[in-house]
Order: sequence, then C-alpha cells, then structure tokens
Amino acid sequence: MCKALRVSRSGYYRSLHGIPSDKQRRHQALRLKVAELFAHYKQRYGSPRLTRSLHKENIRCCINTVARVMHE
Repeated sequence: MCKALRVSRSGYYRSLHGIPSDKQRRHQALRLKVAELFAHYKQRYGSPRLTRSLHKENIRCCINTVARVMHE
C-alpha cells in the first residue's frame, strides 16, 4: 500500500492512527483563536480586522487563511 501511495511506512501508519500533524495542530489553534476574537468583538469584525488583531498578538497568518477559517 505504501508503494502504491508513494508514502513512507511511518507516515502511512501515523495517518491511520489519527496523530495530527504540526500543520493540523497550528490550524486548530488558529481556529480557536479566531473564534475567540470573533466572539470578543461581538461578531462584527471581518477577516481583515481579525488578521490585524492576530498580528498584534504575534500570530502570523494571512487574510485568506483567516477568511477560510471563518468560513469553516
């Protein structure tokens, strides 16, 4: 199966056991922070303002990522 998918054996089994990758963990943390800020600003801020607020807290992300997270 690993040869057919062209992935390492360890990567294949890691995906089976549901261990989240670093990217997935960062995305989850961003989701939580965006939801927190959105609620804090009484659901009035859009992705540009939320992105600026995240940058002030030294959380690096782009406006498109914040918009996608908000859409989710």
